[in-house]
Amino acid sequence: MAKDVVVVVNLDSMPNPAERLDILLVSTTGEKPIATYRSLDEILAAFPAQAGINQKIYRKAEAMFNQGKTTLADSLIRKVKIVGFNPPTDNAGSYPVFGIAFGTPQFDTPLEPETSYWVQIGGHPQAVVQVDIGTTAPTTAPQMAQLFNGATFTLNGVVFSASVGSGGTVTFTGDSLSATVPLTPTVAFFADDALSANIGLADAAYTATYTNGNAQTAPAQTLIQNIKDLQEEDNDWYLLLTDQDGDDFVTALAAFAEESEPTEAELGAGIEDMRKFYFGQTDNLNLVGNYARSAIIYVDTENLNEEADAAYVGNVGPFWPQSVTWKFKLPQGITMPDISDAQRQHLEDANVNFLTEEYKHQYVKNGTCWNGEFIDTQMGADYIAQSMREELYRIFLTNANVPYTDTGFALVASAVFGALNRAVDLNIIALDPESNKGVFNVIVPKRASATDDQARNRQMPDIVWEALLEGSVHGIKTTGTLRVNLGQNA
Repeated sequence: MAKDVVVVVNLDSMPNPAERLDILLVSTTGEKPIATYRSLDEILAAFPAQAGINQKIYRKAEAMFNQGKTTLADSLIRKVKIVGFNPPTDNAGSYPVFGIAFGTPQFDTPLEPETSYWVQIGGHPQAVVQVDIGTTAPTTAPQMAQLFNGATFTLNGVVFSASVGSGGTVTFTGDSLSATVPLTPTVAFFADDALSANIGLADAAYTATYTNGNAQTAPAQTLIQNIKDLQEEDNDWYLLLTDQDGDDFVTALAAFAEESEPTEAELGAGIEDMRKFYFGQTDNLNLVGNYARSAIIYVDTENLNEEADAAYVGNVGPFWPQSVTWKFKLPQGITMPDISDAQRQHLEDANVNFLTEEYKHQYVKNGTCWNGEFIDTQMGADYIAQSMREELYRIFLTNANVPYTDTGFALVASAVFGALNRAVDLNIIALDPESNKGVFNVIVPKRASATDDQARNRQMPDIVWEALLEGSVHGIKTTGTLRVNLGQNA
């Protein structure tokens, strides 16, 4: 018999939000300061619908957050940073220009007829032109300007040529749409080419202005510059997605992420390791690239608004830092592309991911970066770098002194072992089935191996390690070097 009262209580099957991935979404519909958002309601309030249509950046977040029905993870992404920039436009570029408006000549030492002088433009030692006085010294502004007719100087490869206008004006214009060195609004006359005998042109005898040039940039490069400017304010994010899907933008953003990993030389010079990874989507079946720090997914043009890149991150991203294959996953809310077998093969060859169906099973193929390496392998290597750095700082912050001895070296090396063992537990580093240990090797130096210079500067000899990554396409090893200065703990 049916009951008169039925109460159904449904608990969220994934109550624990994943907040481990630092994700930045970039909107290009208007300026908005970077902020952290933890709900779709917050995002909608900050980026409201326009003419009844939700903004693309909101749809990105929505696709990322709403993966509860198909993700295999035990948590969901519930935190992103979002920043807003004005729509990126084409910057036509400009030439650098130095302008001089002369008045009545006034010198501490008057100009002499039949004499050569050297004029320094803008206070720069390279910006020097020679002027030759005729049979009579100039007494008016137009005559002063005529001294510079045909004059040129070169700064950092940019050639500035003078044009003389009416009324005593001279305009030096660079020959390149680019910025060069800054110049001060000054003009100085010298009696010798060594610029040691200043004859004192009065400040009241001229007015100078300088406008540096700008390189011509496409809208995609404008967006990249906006992101780089943001990094000066907030660089605490790892994954990057934007609301721009055009070919130029996808390629430029992939190149930006590729350049974010510092070289050993840059690290040695003090550059912080703030590497990035870019996820993008494309409707171009012929888009090609070769970037390790980006993953691209193909969708048909009419389905770009499903934001497959964000859905893909939301579906698999919560596993991070655990290494799981990004292949065989089914992001919620994206449509199977209407493409031929030949086109699918072309996408595979180009290392572009796409939703496919085989034997009535739908999933993303192949879970690779744009260079063919698996996504989890690249992100796993990034995690090792981050984890090792954090382990090392933990050691320094929790030990009053790390001595310059074998004991101190071993303590520092424990950061390497700790990070690599953690990577084994997370399936990032391969496990040897016979020994049941991670496949990695660490060479810890001894105090006796330190050079005199290293000991004097309390610089440890390098700790060198290598490890076999579990998911690597080519079975390659990743190698690393830990270089530590113990001076602050002496």
